Amino acid sequence: MRTRLFALVGLAGLTWLLMAATMPPKPAATAQSDLPACALRAELVALLARRYSESLIWRGQADLGVTVEVLASDLPTGSWSILVTNSAGNACLVASGQGWHGLPAQREGKDA
Repeated sequence: MRTRLFALVGLAGLTWLLMAATMPPKPAATAQSDLPACALRAELVALLARRYSESLIWRGQADLGVTVEVLASDLPTGSWSILVTNSAGNACLVASGQGWHGLPAQREGKDA
């Protein structure tokens, strides 16, 4: 039951991210509010590295040809950002915040 709940929550989150990637750009309500909501991926990644010391820690391919990426900082602030990038290289900053804490990988079938 618990595994099904996590799968359902994960599917809902992925659906939201895919919808955000296909919507027209508008200002993002994020901790990094001075950043553009959407731009070329290379420009956003460089800006996040320069301003917040964030680097890529996770990447996954999603349906509809988009890539979802998580960038995070090792600094005490724990700054993090989630980007969704389409096949043309256009990326949108869909979420960001502070207090990133990486978790160790768990074995399949083991409840957290």
